[in-house]
Amino acid sequence: MCNITIKTNNSIDYTTISNDFLDNYMPAANGEYVKIYLYLLRAMSAPDMEISVSSIADKFDYTEKDVLRALTHWSNAGLLNIGYNEAKEVNSITFGTASVNNVQPAQATKEEKVYKEQDDVDYTPSQMANFKKNDDFAMLLHIIASYWVTPLRKPELKDIAYFYDPEGLGFSTDLIDYLFEYCIEKDKKDISYIRSVAINWHKNGITSREEAKEFESSFIIYKIRKASGINTSGKVTPAERECYNRWKVNYGFSDDTILEACNETVLNANSSSINYLDKILTNWHINGKNVKPAKTSRNAQAKKTANTEGFNSFEQRTYDFADLERKLANL
Repeated sequence: MCNITIKTNNSIDYTTISNDFLDNYMPAANGEYVKIYLYLLRAMSAPDMEISVSSIADKFDYTEKDVLRALTHWSNAGLLNIGYNEAKEVNSITFGTASVNNVQPAQATKEEKVYKEQDDVDYTPSQMANFKKNDDFAMLLHIIASYWVTPLRKPELKDIAYFYDPEGLGFSTDLIDYLFEYCIEKDKKDISYIRSVAINWHKNGITSREEAKEFESSFIIYKIRKASGINTSGKVTPAERECYNRWKVNYGFSDDTILEACNETVLNANSSSINYLDKILTNWHINGKNVKPAKTSRNAQAKKTANTEGFNSFEQRTYDFADLERKLANL
């Protein structure tokens, strides 16, 4: 693992925290990101301190991907410049000045690309034709079209292209597939909601289906802690993740049902714990309370067909793919 050299443009021999950082950057940042930023400041004031992505992860019991997401966040905010060696490992971090006036223009430029409304993103017919030539992209469109409530419209096609476009969000087809699967299974079928989830994933450095699953489960587990009155603010533990996966996958409970069970733990002031919540949900499962039968989503069936029989095996009667191609050509 490569050691990281931390440098600063300022000459200081003590750990200092800018008021601009405290006032303008810290409030909206993920707590884990703040911890890493402060730790880097501390390391900067100790020249002999050797650190690496791995050692930072060990220090806070994070994964290395957690650390890299934090570094990316602060780099995007304009507070850090990240250097890499030939193996693409982080080997240097240079602090900038935490001044809103200094970093705001660069930050606005980066966020303008990520957050601008899709009405402002335009693809020419030739650009869309190039997307269509990619077999993976064409398959993705066909899978999404097979379980979408209504025929895909031009705005939705633009969004999908933007998610996929390396100059847009740059998601893989597998991640886009999971994006739609995740939102539709939550009964969120509005493309603006799906877009907001995609932008949030991009902002948090999500690049794969597995990372997206971990990110979303962590978010709901934090909500479960709060609703249950569990006074724990640290990183989601493997035991918590195991319990949550059991409630969702084995028991078939929705997030709303899990949060409803949290009320039971609040009523019993001496039993605010994940273990107690697990007992409640296990009893509900045994007694058949609020159990929803496992559903085979249309997107799962579509993917199964695609994987076993190939692109042309989709039943054309479920969607007018020729119409989809015409829309792509006329974007």
